[in-house]
Amino acid sequence: MLHLFATSWRVLICLVPALVFGVSGLGCDRTGRARGNPLDPLNPTTGGSPQGLRAIAGHQKVSLSWPNLSLDALTGYRLYRFGAGVADTINLPGLPLPHAFVDSTVANGETYTYRLSAIIHSNGNPTQVETPTSRPILATPGPENCWVLDDGLSVIVTLTADARAISKEVASIFDARHLAVDPSNGGCWTTTRFGGAEDGPVAVRFGADGRLETTITGFHFPASVAVDPRDGNVWVADIGAMIEKESSVGKFSRTGHLFFQLLGFVEPSGLAMDPRTGDCWIADRGTGRLKKVSSDGVVQLDLGVFTQPSAVAVDPTGGDCWGIDAATNRIFRLRDDGTLLASISGFSRPAQLAVNTLDGSCWVVDTQTRDLVRIDPGVPDGYSITDRQDFHSIPQDFDFPLGLAIDAVSGHIWVSDIVRGETTKLTLDGRVVQRFSALSVPIALSVDPGPR
Repeated sequence: MLHLFATSWRVLICLVPALVFGVSGLGCDRTGRARGNPLDPLNPTTGGSPQGLRAIAGHQKVSLSWPNLSLDALTGYRLYRFGAGVADTINLPGLPLPHAFVDSTVANGETYTYRLSAIIHSNGNPTQVETPTSRPILATPGPENCWVLDDGLSVIVTLTADARAISKEVASIFDARHLAVDPSNGGCWTTTRFGGAEDGPVAVRFGADGRLETTITGFHFPASVAVDPRDGNVWVADIGAMIEKESSVGKFSRTGHLFFQLLGFVEPSGLAMDPRTGDCWIADRGTGRLKKVSSDGVVQLDLGVFTQPSAVAVDPTGGDCWGIDAATNRIFRLRDDGTLLASISGFSRPAQLAVNTLDGSCWVVDTQTRDLVRIDPGVPDGYSITDRQDFHSIPQDFDFPLGLAIDAVSGHIWVSDIVRGETTKLTLDGRVVQRFSALSVPIALSVDPGPR
């Protein structure tokens, strides 16, 4: 088999130039002519193989594409797939010549390897020749999408379920800081002070397809956003005090209708929804107060036991509220009636936290220790993470972790690193699945679990 393979390549090296160019190949042509054709096996860049094969892993499908070549001798392509222990060959003849293919015979969670070759011949020669295959490309289909806000590139993109590629380039946006996916339909909200000359500071909603659907104006300094998964309504914090205006938190419909606006805040820096009830927890770093507000705008709890509550997250299974006190660098956990269950120390500069709905654990990124920490929901009051009984990422994993989001269905953890320009996907137990590095300063993440 190896002897036959080697012989076929010696024939191929002579045939391909003859078929594509009308001249002989290696051993026959020593003119030193330019090898500009990408399917010429003597092309010093391509080696004769197709270039630019790209795979986008989606829900039960993989979308493949490659550059369109306009060559008279090119009659089609051949796609090789290996996955789930099975090797498949897919013939893709012209005309017109295809430069994309959707593989819908795949299973979520399985990793597939793809290679592409080109089929060429000339009118004067009935022999068909297959070029060398492209470099292999991997794809693991799945339902989830991770929305990423990149402050360095001033863009919002979505990453594929396997964190190997950008699935959508959603929008160019400047000075945005927050993202919140609408779990009811896969859309996503963000805020920015620079919505344009006519709009000013805005909150905007993009649909699941990446198109702009809603723009809400009238803010001073829009910041954190939280979406009610029951109906898609959105809560927006406006830190007007940053520019000597009044701070507020408002609730809006998916289309931008204002239901009510709450005043009396200074720096409402964190919002979190209780998906069971539609209640919203609001952390006001400026006043040191933590409020729980009902879906119709009634303040149910107004707690003043913290110094600078800066971020909050709700466990949807029981309604417990986890939060960060930026002044003491402690993590706290409250029952939904406001009872303090635990105050957890040992952090240096906790920045973000999220609750995993599969086991109730709370995950925290610490920007000073460069650590990702998992806190068990059963830890007692006064607990410290310094004894390292919990999961801790190793120092080599991150340089400056900041963005954090968890898939509510699979339990996968997503973390962005603003120094490395990476977004990392991890399993429920903290094992790295994949790192995506083609970003600049990814500061915020939000995960859409996928088809509802």
